[in-house]
Formats: sequence, structure tokens, C-alpha cells
Amino acid sequence: MLTDDGHLPRAGKVGNDIMLHGSGGVIEEYDWDGDLVWQYCDSGDREFQHHDFTILPNGNILHIAAEVIPAEEAIALGRAPSQLRDGVLVADKLVEVRPVGATGGVVVWQWRAIDHIVQDHGTTTAEATTRPGLADRP
Repeated sequence: MLTDDGHLPRAGKVGNDIMLHGSGGVIEEYDWDGDLVWQYCDSGDREFQHHDFTILPNGNILHIAAEVIPAEEAIALGRAPSQLRDGVLVADKLVEVRPVGATGGVVVWQWRAIDHIVQDHGTTTAEATTRPGLADRP
């Protein structure tokens, strides 16, 4: 979909060996002549943009990102070690970015799925002891 000023926003793919599922890593905006007018890269060893995004009414970009949670942190949150893929947990998050300049942005808000998952199989992890009622489950 073109923006009101005739620009074409698109999600693109960058090379990243850490990306365990999906692809992406960059959001770009091109003008009517095909010139790149804005680019935001979210592709690193702990996080990467993937699949979709939307432009909010305030001009910010809301996109889906995958966050790589190291085994130690995932297990402390109650993830069973046998359920880790390649020794990590990959959890989605929503990220709102305010575009800045031609090649950047500032994260102004995020929602992490990992902050809202309640494990129900271990009663000795930090997660089980900090969430009310979880340790009492059968």
C-alpha cells in the first residue's frame, strides 16, 4: 500500500545466521522514483524483525520481532530444557519505532510475549515462585 505521499513501505530480508525462523530484518520506504528514503534495520544476535509491520496514525512503525532468549534465562523462567531449539528460546514481541533520519529509528514501546507466558510444570523456578497461585497447581 502506498503512503499518502506516494511512498512504498516494504519489509525486506537481510542475511543473518541467527534468524531461526522467518526472515526479515529491515523495513524500508521508497519514493515514487524508486529511491530509498528511509531504512530501519532490526537484525542482530538477540532480535530481528520478521514478517509484517504497519504504519500507525502517528507515523510510527509497529512491527513483529523475534527475540532470542538464552537457555539460562529461558530455563529460569520455567522453560523445559528439552523444549529449547538449538539451545535458545525464540519469542515474539511487538516493537513500535519512531522513524529518525534516513536510516534509523527510536524504539518508543514494546510488548514482549515472554513477559506474559506462565509456565505450569515447575514449582521451583523464579517464574513459579513469583506468579501467584502457580506453585499450587497440580
